[in-house]
Amino acid sequence: MHSISLTVLLFIACQFGVTTAYGMQQDPPSLLKALQDQAEDATILALLESKTVNVNEQEDYGWTALHEAICQNRFVIAEALLKRGAFVNARSEAACLRGHNKNFGWLPIHEAAFRGNLEAVKLLTRYGALLYQHNHRGRTPQQEAGEHAAIVAFFRDDPFNLAYNQSLAARQSQEYRLAEMRYLASKTKSTK
Repeated sequence: MHSISLTVLLFIACQFGVTTAYGMQQDPPSLLKALQDQAEDATILALLESKTVNVNEQEDYGWTALHEAICQNRFVIAEALLKRGAFVNARSEAACLRGHNKNFGWLPIHEAAFRGNLEAVKLLTRYGALLYQHNHRGRTPQQEAGEHAAIVAFFRDDPFNLAYNQSLAARQSQEYRLAEMRYLASKTKSTK
């Protein structure tokens, strides 16, 4: 019995990046992996409290813990992530339904709107989510809301967010076009 308890303690110590008496050390636990493994809320919240996890960790396609929490409709976890500094406008290259065309990707607000999660849409908006960014399908979060009438109404009836996000999207789009033009110009110069 004692050896099992010691083994469990060693495992936990290693999971939190603690060097043991045996010199073993592992990387801190992955919050994203824990969410993908459907860990219970209490476990995720304990990981967040431990401050050993990276709330903005991304997998290969840019998917973050916030994307995953929204994908799983785990509002409490999404809010805890945002309170601890998760980037509300993290851009992934694919949606929760993996295998999409990879282009601009989804923000967590696209995922919340697509899933019809009004509570998550409001939360993300309070934290500054961009409502007029296009995803890999060229669609805004409002367009992804589709038949979710409450979310469509929220986007339509919130004039501050509408005006702010439209102007921000226009500025970002203009900056992107300018950067692309500079890149193409430099490429043309280098081929001459």
